[in-house]
Amino acid sequence: MAWLRRLYGKLKLQINEAKSAVGSAFGRKFLGYALWVATGREVKCKVADKALGDFKTRVRQLTGRSGGCSMEQVVEKLRPYPLGWKAYFGLAQAGQMGAPPTTSDPAQTLEAATDHLPGTQGAGCGR
Repeated sequence: MAWLRRLYGKLKLQINEAKSAVGSAFGRKFLGYALWVATGREVKCKVADKALGDFKTRVRQLTGRSGGCSMEQVVEKLRPYPLGWKAYFGLAQAGQMGAPPTTSDPAQTLEAATDHLPGTQGAGCGR
């Protein structure tokens, strides 16, 4: 890290010490991804725990029970979020726990994304 500070200092750049570290890539997240070792010592990427938690929180917000909206309205409001999330995190290895739903039907995506989340059953409009 000292070498990097000197090198970046010559370039008149500053290292953000809170976000930077020198060490193994395992156990760190980068742009929402994390690396893990599968059987056969194969390195794969997965969705980082924080990103998955943020996804679940956002789905809960979008599918709140208050508001009195129909399921179609809830699906229409939620539709872009899991589809965009799937598009961004599509590089995560299949079969990995926490991978986004793989269906292209928004209604099935909503159901798959929310059926296991507490507090998301129901047809409210949310916030």
